[in-house]
Amino acid sequence: MGDLLIFLICVPATYLIGGIPFGLIYGKVFKGIDIREMGSKNIGAANAFRALGPIGGVLTILLDASKGGFPVYFAKEYYHLIPIAVVFIALAAIAGHNWSIFLRFKGGKGISTLFGVTLVISPETAAIGFLIWLLLTVITKYSALGSIVGSFTLPLCAYFLLNLQFTYTVFFVLIFIFVIIKHKSNIKRLIEGTELKITDKVQKKIH
Repeated sequence: MGDLLIFLICVPATYLIGGIPFGLIYGKVFKGIDIREMGSKNIGAANAFRALGPIGGVLTILLDASKGGFPVYFAKEYYHLIPIAVVFIALAAIAGHNWSIFLRFKGGKGISTLFGVTLVISPETAAIGFLIWLLLTVITKYSALGSIVGSFTLPLCAYFLLNLQFTYTVFFVLIFIFVIIKHKSNIKRLIEGTELKITDKVQKKIH
């Protein structure tokens, strides 16, 4: 099978895989709840942690990360596609999570899926970004703040510290822009002091 055909199959398939809302599924199957009606109403890991507890939150992180990690691994390490092809497949995974076809093109904010993608592209970059996210989230209790600053470190690490292939550095710059766009409401609430903390009870709603 030629590289072009593999690429043409992988991009839509990865988008569909990325669109699987694992946190939502876990909540409905095991808790009988819809996390879109709780907390921040987001399907991502932070709200899953609030609504579903530590086990549901951790499982959501792992499964959402795998949506990006596995397709990118097969593209990069198994099929040895060129970096630009890998980047498009990575973007497809994140786009699937953020704008899921199964949720009428709504979704999460892509941070866990981004982590899975980055872990394959550059484990060192992923480790630094994760540590920044973890540190800020533990100190401030604001997962959104950790996500924004952590994603900001990705292109910096890729370019200045690790000298990654330029295509991947551009990818991380684009991703940071996407993260800012998806977190516009979080940024506003952080400034206003109304942002949910990761430890807040799910009864607290954002309108």
